[in-house]
Amino acid sequence: MKMDPMQYLSQKRAEVEREVKNIKDFRLFDSNYVPEQPIGRPEMDKITRAILKYERSQIPTNIFAFGSRGCGKTVTVKYLQRIFNESAGDTRILYVNVRENNTSFKMLANILGITPRGVSLSEVFQRFQEKYSVPTILILDEVDCISDKDRQKEILYLMSRSVKNYMLIMLANNSSFLKEIDVQTRSSLQPVPLHFKNYDAVQMCEIIKQRADGGLKDYSESLLREISALVVKKTNSDVRAAIKTLYYVATEKHGDLQNSFQSALQDLTADLICDLNYNNLLALKAASRTSNGFVKDVYQNYSNLCAAKSEKPFCYAHFCNNLSYLQSLGLIMLISTKVGKAYANRINLLFDSSLLKTASSTKLTS
Repeated sequence: MKMDPMQYLSQKRAEVEREVKNIKDFRLFDSNYVPEQPIGRPEMDKITRAILKYERSQIPTNIFAFGSRGCGKTVTVKYLQRIFNESAGDTRILYVNVRENNTSFKMLANILGITPRGVSLSEVFQRFQEKYSVPTILILDEVDCISDKDRQKEILYLMSRSVKNYMLIMLANNSSFLKEIDVQTRSSLQPVPLHFKNYDAVQMCEIIKQRADGGLKDYSESLLREISALVVKKTNSDVRAAIKTLYYVATEKHGDLQNSFQSALQDLTADLICDLNYNNLLALKAASRTSNGFVKDVYQNYSNLCAAKSEKPFCYAHFCNNLSYLQSLGLIMLISTKVGKAYANRINLLFDSSLLKTASSTKLTS
């Protein structure tokens, strides 16, 4: 039996309206939403004090803030950017996402709002200095996603050596990123490390209660406590998983809490895999194709994949460092396994390998 197109659309629209009837404001469930007042935490206070000292003295303290995904790094600095830029002070705070602008050239072009052609990096940086002559702080979010093609990470050196005394706030998931910076640049930066600790269950509950208050018409506080406890126990306290789980429960799309949580995790894992750089995707693909999972065998398969795709592979030491990074993201687990009289690391994938093909289809082909 044929259905009239308009009747079909009207029916589906009514179904969706029933699913979202408890939503008061969708914006609060957007991953880019920055609350009017995030929950207070010591890390925010430390960054605020560093900015205020820079504002007063114009002597920069470059900060390297690191922590697991969903621990509040981005929302903290975006909140501070907003209130400082709205205040009466002279300090200007700029923000750029390195994952989306993964070379020094792209970062500066993004900030300047230009698409320069036939212009050198030094010329683009000169334009930057001319435009931002007042005390300026540059936030580099996901700085550990700088492309392998930008091996010198020149923006860090240029910013740290500028006579304008710019200040840098670098955010990363990978705590070992600083080791990848050459000694000369690291000496100029003198970055102060700041570890963003994972949220505990009480903080997690406070955050999603804030979202529920503004975004839902009705909710149960016991549900919020259950979500918080589940996310803290099953993830690295990733607040994004808690917010997405709350949204799925509220829209009745997935039914019970466990189904909603699993769907949220699958969404986040797919996004995470899709955001990885090319070499890390090849490493995961190699791991999925290596039946015994031993790191040396995975590396051999990874090298073969790189050769097949005319890609320069990581050296073995760098490859192992990246495995630690992938483990910190919760995508793999490195397990020490006894082989004869010695021990060897084995890679265990912590996600359905079908997600690798689905989420990375724009970057890899089978």
